[in-house]
Amino acid sequence: MGWMRALGLVVLLGAISLSWSARAADWPPDTKWSCDDPFLVRKEPPILDWLPKDEPYLVSGAGGLSRASVSSRLLRDKLIELGKPTLEHQVRLSADQARMLSTVIRKHVEVLDIPWYVGYVLPGQIASNAIADAVIKKSFSGLRSLLVSKAKSLKASADSLADVVVGGGQLLEFGVLSQADDRYAWFQMIQYKVQIGDEARNYFLLSCQYPASVSISRVTGLKSDGSKGFIFQEDNGNDWSIRNADGSLQCVKINGETSCDRLKKVGEDPDFLYLRLVCAPNEICQDYKISLNGGEIWDKFDGGSWGDMEDGKPLYAKSVGE
Repeated sequence: MGWMRALGLVVLLGAISLSWSARAADWPPDTKWSCDDPFLVRKEPPILDWLPKDEPYLVSGAGGLSRASVSSRLLRDKLIELGKPTLEHQVRLSADQARMLSTVIRKHVEVLDIPWYVGYVLPGQIASNAIADAVIKKSFSGLRSLLVSKAKSLKASADSLADVVVGGGQLLEFGVLSQADDRYAWFQMIQYKVQIGDEARNYFLLSCQYPASVSISRVTGLKSDGSKGFIFQEDNGNDWSIRNADGSLQCVKINGETSCDRLKKVGEDPDFLYLRLVCAPNEICQDYKISLNGGEIWDKFDGGSWGDMEDGKPLYAKSVGE
């Protein structure tokens, strides 16, 4: 479930709708972001490369600060639940991978307080409370100490952890998106899981926190008289479609064959989303420029000027996003 890399969390969503006017505010520049990485796993390239990367979820921001971007589609379709650590990826280690991870851990014999517990997932309520508290305080110091102090996790040394890193053990990646005061934060947690007798043990390896945003995934065009037009909807990542007011695909029949409008996201800036119609070879393509601030939606033929299909006017007077 690669889409789970982009996880989402909004308190009391109900029917989830993120209007243009409710777009999240940015974090103050003095907010402290950090990674709790006792074994420097992030600096050992092969380790994190074992986890699938089938959907980009972090983009670079000003000053090299990484940010998480989450599609509102995942929230709207209830593929994730707010406030609950959700398993994104699960990778079973080969014998060679286990030896490599064990070697990395043994480099840090000074580490004596690695939380571990018996069970399948991170203690959800502790994680949720810790994350909510961190969001409010604008200071993110990781979950390691909280797991020990609040969840009463047991503690392991680097050596004792390295001893149980074996082929067949698993890396688990969890993610949570939290919200406070119209701001979002995304939390990544990586653990090692191994069966010891009757116990399924989970050991803390890494947690990181990033500023996050929830990206718009559906836009309805409004005509000048306020009536609804077509809906532009994300179906999966950069794949979009045009839909009718009832949610059905916008399709036409040409020479007895039905063709439905499929789009590709080709760009985005602070003001506009750019989509292009998926065209067959030698067809004249069509482009769309959609306001991210509730403004106009424009279209044009390939190589033309915005509005050239509507006598210089926008396709729609307003846009309503969610």
